[in-house]
Amino acid sequence: MLQLRDLETYNLDGGGLRSRGDLKNAVEELNRRTSDDVFGGLIVKTETKRRTCKAFAVCLRELPGLPLRSIPLEKLAVWLCNVWAEYERTSGLLSSIAERREQIHTPLFRHATVELAVRAGAVAYLCNDADVSDDRPVWSQDAKLTRHLRGLMKFVGPREKCAGDLWQSKSEVGRWLDDLDVPPASAIAKWESLLAIRVNGKDSNSCPLWRLYIGRRIWNSIRNCISGELGNDMLRAYCRIRRRVIAYLRWERRGTQGENRGRAVLLALRGRIGDPLLAAQLVNGETDILWRKHIEAIFQIDGAPTIDIARLCQTWAAVFSIFNDPQCVRKPKNFDDFIRDYYLKAARGGSPSAEYAKLLEEMTQRERKWDLNGAADCAVRLVALAPFAAGSWHALGRIRRLQKNREATEWCFRKALELDPTALDVRTDLAVHLIFIGQIDEARELLEGCTEDRKTRVEWRFAHGMLLLSSQQPQEALREMLKCAEEGFVPGVCYQFAAIAAGILNLPIEKREYQKRAAELGAEGGDNSH
Repeated sequence: MLQLRDLETYNLDGGGLRSRGDLKNAVEELNRRTSDDVFGGLIVKTETKRRTCKAFAVCLRELPGLPLRSIPLEKLAVWLCNVWAEYERTSGLLSSIAERREQIHTPLFRHATVELAVRAGAVAYLCNDADVSDDRPVWSQDAKLTRHLRGLMKFVGPREKCAGDLWQSKSEVGRWLDDLDVPPASAIAKWESLLAIRVNGKDSNSCPLWRLYIGRRIWNSIRNCISGELGNDMLRAYCRIRRRVIAYLRWERRGTQGENRGRAVLLALRGRIGDPLLAAQLVNGETDILWRKHIEAIFQIDGAPTIDIARLCQTWAAVFSIFNDPQCVRKPKNFDDFIRDYYLKAARGGSPSAEYAKLLEEMTQRERKWDLNGAADCAVRLVALAPFAAGSWHALGRIRRLQKNREATEWCFRKALELDPTALDVRTDLAVHLIFIGQIDEARELLEGCTEDRKTRVEWRFAHGMLLLSSQQPQEALREMLKCAEEGFVPGVCYQFAAIAAGILNLPIEKREYQKRAAELGAEGGDNSH
């Protein structure tokens, strides 16, 4: 899918692209956009999103090696729109994690591993790939990948002949095989077509170069961002999950062959597990509770995920605060071991620390279901169990804010800040609350009390934007809110207050545009949204 905007990706007939007006228009539409436009939240108009998703769907249906033409174009486009909406919702939730943000990188990498493994397993079944029992994919092993690529090239011929057949120089082909450079799209397409002719009459899916290089690209982009131990764990989990998805699709004959392929297409496109049997097989196959939690995060049984990645990351950040507390004694040296103990205790209950973990999980679940009274009961019990932990009071304050109990919200936030004056999320939440109730001077004092490095954090800048708006500085507030929205920090709320600033500045066109963006992103009432 990284190749969709390159015309060399598609197996066009003799008429070329000119005979395919729909594909030509779709490629042109995608070429007007960049990934930054999507991931940065810069595309906000509903019609623009629909047009982009339809172009994306047209190209996906033409992608070689994937049987997606069986899906109606409009249906595929709607699915892609839903994926986009889910991405924006998740991005907004993740952006609200202020403290310990660096700690959510590990669960995000693990989550990506699970989702990619599910998709890869479904695609391997659809393309009838050969069974592979390796505990690491070939695209992640330099020496093995080198041997594999050289073996594929030998089927085409000697290097000099291959270079001529692929319309490349011999040195360029040498860089692909010796230095593992990724070839251009035209070369991959030509190479696969030559393999399809010369590898014992088999089709090119027996040597899926496109997908091999997609895996290589992804691995190259993240390998330097993760530790060797985490990387090896991710690669092993990827192979395990991928094999189980393939086995499920091949051996669990639940319906006709067409229905089974339809189920595989859904898995490949959505990356979500809706079948309880597959869910049970994947979870029961894991001995590590961390991987079980991440597999559960992609369940969508009966249309409702068990717990999504945003809540999982929030739990990681909250538990790290406990791990980092000097008063936390007799703890493992490694945080992964600490959070494993946390999840096991949450499942068992019993001791005070285990009960705390269990209550925190239950509160998160109830808040997700918008059971605010139930979540408040859990938060009150958290405070009773750990009255000297800032996190307990902050959690209760957040629930009281959702319940629109301003007096209780302020009291809880003040208590949390008293217990931990360094907690930036507590300080900014209290500052925003004070701005809403008109205590501007105290809010300014709270924000100015932060160190210079913390003033660069997006949550501080959001609160500062609110302060500027309340201090009759709409031009500066508008600029701050738009920056926060572009960085993905609760963008719906940022656009909502940008619209207010534009109204004060008598900018009616900009005001309507920001209001529309806020509505499309699902922003609700001011302090509750934050």
